[in-house]
Amino acid sequence: MQKTLVFVAALAVGSVVGFACGTPAPAKCSVASCAGCCASDGSCQAGNTSTACGTQGNACTACSSAQTCTIGACMTTTGTGGGSAAGGSAAGGAAAGGSASAGGSTAGGAAAGGRAGGAAGGGSAGGSAMLMFDAGMPPEVNISFATTCAASQPCGGALPGLWHYGSVCVEDAIFSRLQQLCGGANQTQILDRSGTARGAVFFNATQMARSVSGRVDFTLTTTNSTCVTGFMGLGGCANLPALAANAGVMGTCALELPDGGASASTCTCRLRFPFNDQATDTYTTAGNVITTAGNRTFEYCVQGTTMTYEETTPMSVMNIARDPGVSTLSKQ
Repeated sequence: MQKTLVFVAALAVGSVVGFACGTPAPAKCSVASCAGCCASDGSCQAGNTSTACGTQGNACTACSSAQTCTIGACMTTTGTGGGSAAGGSAAGGAAAGGSASAGGSTAGGAAAGGRAGGAAGGGSAGGSAMLMFDAGMPPEVNISFATTCAASQPCGGALPGLWHYGSVCVEDAIFSRLQQLCGGANQTQILDRSGTARGAVFFNATQMARSVSGRVDFTLTTTNSTCVTGFMGLGGCANLPALAANAGVMGTCALELPDGGASASTCTCRLRFPFNDQATDTYTTAGNVITTAGNRTFEYCVQGTTMTYEETTPMSVMNIARDPGVSTLSKQ
């Protein structure tokens, strides 16, 4: 099962290669200081309004009139709930979901007849409109790290409904190719791992809407000669941040001499991998695998009100950050 972050693949491709007077100015809005979004004037906004929508210190976005800001993302509604043809047809119409002839009277096609009345009126669970995050912003959760994450075996199950991220576990293996880039585990260590994530997933009968963001922070130390001093003018500690930036990893690297120069130099990098995935797509299931129209795949298992899933999308078909690990979600 593939458990590799996008930045690892990109790194492998590019392998060797004072005090002021007065009151201090407020800190500029950034990924590190703002859980919402950063406005053009440098202020941090909550990120949950149509005029300033966003998360994790990204630039605020103004949603269009056809969109709503849901968990920091502008989401487009695609129908009128139970009043659409699918939700208010003769088969599912009548008083609860819309008139049989019109396919969607005011009573069956309003908000109450869309989400609440969508199923009663014959529509898909949740209505045909992707109005998915009515339960509010889910809480932020800490990412755990382990040699092997304790995850349920894929078992399939019923998906429709709103699911909030409850935990994320990242296995050590995602860092292995990064270590191999600089001589392997004997010469390169990954230390001080930490991270947070926040997100939700909504399913109706045919559509899957995902909104998840977070970050993985870690320290890389290496004594590998190519990654420390370079080879024939290529590579070296000073060039590692630029290589990492090509894959969306931010940070700094510096040479250190732990014992005053008696031993080999060490390149120490303090890095952060932020991820932010906002996507709505149609999907199908086959056995234990969810496949979207955009060819993203997820192995999953629903047991009661708990779902465990892991993205298994091949690197070759995507250019965005995948979920970094095994996620456990709870149904709302």
